[in-house]
Amino acid sequence: KNVNLSSIKEMTTNLSHRGPDSFGYWSSEVNNVYFGHRRLSILDLSTHGDQPMNSSCGRYVITFNGEIYNFIELQNHLKKKFDIKFKNKTDTIVLLELISKLGLKKALEMIEGMFAFGLWDKKEKKLFLVRDRFGEKPLFFYKNSNFVVFSSELKSLSKFPLVRLNISRKSSYYYSMLGYVPAPLCIYENTFKVMPSQIISFSDRTTKKTNYYQIPKPELNRKPSYEKCKKELLSILEESIKKMIIADVEIGCFLSGGIDSSLVALLMQKNSKKKIKTFSVGFNENEYD
Repeated sequence: KNVNLSSIKEMTTNLSHRGPDSFGYWSSEVNNVYFGHRRLSILDLSTHGDQPMNSSCGRYVITFNGEIYNFIELQNHLKKKFDIKFKNKTDTIVLLELISKLGLKKALEMIEGMFAFGLWDKKEKKLFLVRDRFGEKPLFFYKNSNFVVFSSELKSLSKFPLVRLNISRKSSYYYSMLGYVPAPLCIYENTFKVMPSQIISFSDRTTKKTNYYQIPKPELNRKPSYEKCKKELLSILEESIKKMIIADVEIGCFLSGGIDSSLVALLMQKNSKKKIKTFSVGFNENEYD
């Protein structure tokens, strides 16, 4: 009863550092569902790419954080099979239409990327919270017997008027023993992390958790040579980087001083016509530099 869009606006304003380019809101007051979004524009910098975004069938609404790296091939697949006319050039709309045509589970099996999102299904009246395979993008939620609030940062949850964040005794015990709070727990009571590869659905009084991905077991009889493994690894890395550098904004590479970032920089430059910009962090103290 105390919830309105101004509550969501305060939460999203608190996340403006995560999405400085634009913001948007969507609500279904009949169902007491409110979405807010702060946008960091990477693909389709126009207002057509703003979120929350509706699927063309009208059934789904999404607030999405992340990148789908294979969205171009998935877009071509959808165009060919279903003759879809996409209303913008983002990877978000490709994910939405994939969910709309094939269902959430199948869509998640097909996409490659890093992401966390909230999805509202108007037909089933269900909220889905989903996180990428390895948990690259964060997603937190607060749940009690009356409502669920979710966000990509814990501090944003405290801006919701009905949420009172109290330190959890159980979590503080774990923190004192381990030096961190093990997932899915958070330092606060009633507050949790969505786990990597997890789909959590909320409808009326029921909460259901499922996993959509497991790391495949190695093939025991496959014993390729060291040289073959090196070539295969380089090929996989290059293909991955090619997909990751598709953007409508400038891209850069962070140098940590190790082999990994040097290799990433090399493969980025090999596949870029422009000279890539690199960044590193320096400290006054030599031992940290």
